[in-house]
Amino acid sequence: MCCWCSGVQHSYISSPAGDADRAGNLAYEPSKLMDVEVRLYGKHLSSSREHEGLECTEQLKESLRRELQGSSAGQFVALLYDFVLARADWHDLHQARPETSSIGNAQVLQALADMLPASAGLQAWILLSGDASSQPELQVSEDDDTSERTLRWQAVVACLARPDAVVLYHMPGHYSLVFAARAWQSSSDYAATGQNQHRQLLIACPGQQPNSWVDFKDVCSDLVDYPNTAIMVAARRSTD
Repeated sequence: MCCWCSGVQHSYISSPAGDADRAGNLAYEPSKLMDVEVRLYGKHLSSSREHEGLECTEQLKESLRRELQGSSAGQFVALLYDFVLARADWHDLHQARPETSSIGNAQVLQALADMLPASAGLQAWILLSGDASSQPELQVSEDDDTSERTLRWQAVVACLARPDAVVLYHMPGHYSLVFAARAWQSSSDYAATGQNQHRQLLIACPGQQPNSWVDFKDVCSDLVDYPNTAIMVAARRSTD
């Protein structure tokens, strides 16, 4: 089972036996959990969103009550943990200045899959990331040599060249489509810096219109320095 809130999904965790035992009594008194939830998060609701917050909370509470029926103490602890996290994420998304840090790349890709019917034949994946746990097609590392960095560049260019694909860049604090790529060599730069290969991506930053060419080496540096950043791709599933 999973608890959803504003498109956010959390996986249940397994609970130590000790925690499960201590929660045994609570499993038969779900009203206590509701009181705890109200104390923890009720004060955070802004006046302009209060009625929405109460409505969302009641829906989650009702879902929780249903799940508690016949559940073991261990399942109760896992459910409590998931419920509290989902409630916190809902608050982050609905405050006066929403924060979307709880929505990660995996959730973006999952939302895309959920919104489209299976008949659409669409697949989405993380192409480049510095975070191995996100299971990117190609992991970026600060130790990448010239040939490895070239392979990563070629992978991005190949996706951009597909007429049935879009490339999305999650950079620090912003999401942008990748609109184009360009590369060139300059002998004058080599004389000054020892490098003559230039590779750039056209992105939208700031705003959502294509307006900035960013060096691919800087993109790769951000992918390494910020684990939550990534280059993602959505494309029609190959029928080969």
